[in-house]
Amino acid sequence: MIKFQTNMKYFFIFFILNTVSFINLMSQNTDNQVNNLVVLFDKLKYSKLDSDIIYLSKQIDSVYIKLLNDKKSFSDSLTELKKFSSILKSENNKVRIITWNIFLSTGIYKYFGYIQFYNEKSEEYFFTKLSDLSDELENPQMLELTDKNWYGCLYYEIITNYYKNNYYYTLIGWDGNNSVSNKKIIDVLSIKNNKVAFGFDFILNEKKYKRIIFEYNERASMLLRWDKKKKMIIFDHLAPESPKYEGMYEFYGPDFSYDAIEFKKGQWVLLEDVKVVNPKEEN
Repeated sequence: MIKFQTNMKYFFIFFILNTVSFINLMSQNTDNQVNNLVVLFDKLKYSKLDSDIIYLSKQIDSVYIKLLNDKKSFSDSLTELKKFSSILKSENNKVRIITWNIFLSTGIYKYFGYIQFYNEKSEEYFFTKLSDLSDELENPQMLELTDKNWYGCLYYEIITNYYKNNYYYTLIGWDGNNSVSNKKIIDVLSIKNNKVAFGFDFILNEKKYKRIIFEYNERASMLLRWDKKKKMIIFDHLAPESPKYEGMYEFYGPDFSYDAIEFKKGQWVLLEDVKVVNPKEEN
């Protein structure tokens, strides 16, 4: 009996030591992947040839997928990667979305995105890669989209809304578009049955949209941000520099008035001519 207890004692010590070693190894693997990403992003930063940029972006994408597939990475702040990628986490700590981009000599921006999320009911973590197909979409402001045909951009704000027992994550992003115009996007992410979807009801001038896309002159600066105090998304009202350029969005810019959208009864609703004091400009 004494011998059995002694063996059990050694067994537990052995088990604990091996468990600690395994956890340390997993942590080291995560650290190694983050370090690899930092090195690859540094190389990408100084690459000039499209072939090199595309090659490095594929490598980065591959390492990012390995990193984020590990559920332990969800609790890692990934601080070292924030100078290369936009990394946003929802207020309820259930969703993290990561976006980054490349720019090619043809004037094309290509976006990469990943979503990690936690299912409270099953107590499981999930990971989804986003595939940017924005160049192939017709009338994207009217479409419900998924991870397979994502409208790619760099997200810089995430707003958490709750309605009828569901969470909705409103995302604000930027798209370099082309050499004459930029775009800013308001989109909504929802997750049901562990599947992600993009698109929501935006009511603008009595017309319903699935996302809002602003296009404006490349040299202009457009304000688009979440106002926590007012609980509104506030933005510059855009107008052409001359009536003759109506509908030609590369000639659009702020006209020194502001509009907003407010979340009401499960919809984002337009509010016109909102007063804004000392707005913070964003490029």
